[in-house]
Amino acid sequence: MVSSVASAARSAGGLDWPPTLTVDWLVFGPLAVSVAFIVVRAIVLDRTRSFSLSNRMGPGNWDPSKSWASNLTVLAATLGAIVAATGLLPTATSQISNVAYAGLDIFFAVLVAVAPLAFNAFRVAQPRHNDHGVKEVQFEGFVGLFLVTAALTLWASIGQLTAILALLQDIKANGSLSDMTVGAFDAIIVATMLVVLVYAWGSIAAIVRSQTDLTTRKAVHAARISSYRATVPADLDPSYSSWSVL
Repeated sequence: MVSSVASAARSAGGLDWPPTLTVDWLVFGPLAVSVAFIVVRAIVLDRTRSFSLSNRMGPGNWDPSKSWASNLTVLAATLGAIVAATGLLPTATSQISNVAYAGLDIFFAVLVAVAPLAFNAFRVAQPRHNDHGVKEVQFEGFVGLFLVTAALTLWASIGQLTAILALLQDIKANGSLSDMTVGAFDAIIVATMLVVLVYAWGSIAAIVRSQTDLTTRKAVHAARISSYRATVPADLDPSYSSWSVL
């Protein structure tokens, strides 16, 4: 009965279900998840903190203590490349080829590295008051581009973790690790994905709120100028602080 239902599901409309795992699934599946996540995060955030995609933001920086999603992607890509090169996988894998795994590792590592370029490539120069109350040019980006950067970073992170899940299945098929061990690794990877999404959900909100709250920025900047015993300009136009990529 079950097999007949499955066969009907496969033949209906020419669809193959469950779908065969391919490189396209590993690349574009995480992309769809990341874009949907960012869209939902932006909609929910806009209801609690109204903002525009054209709102300005300060420069983005990579911080090893805060850029967890980026760090995780690079670490996972390195681990995947090592596993693929150490002979743990059979020559003919049941999922995708060893070369494809290596290509995915490189792709996602490069993606997380170039993600900030989506923000930095379209920055504009704007004179703002610095910490001493003197106007100087600052390069600023936009909230919309920040969200694009966040989506690309999540794509790289989730995609790399998904590739490792597929890699683990091939390792299990090769008999290099027991089913129980691979199951434990699978649980850790899935839990890590959830942690990355929770981290991104909170970080995106915190960054957008801090960058678009002009009243708070003015108060903080005025206090900083005063700490240098400088005069706070009457027409204070504070520069934007930097933020850490995900």
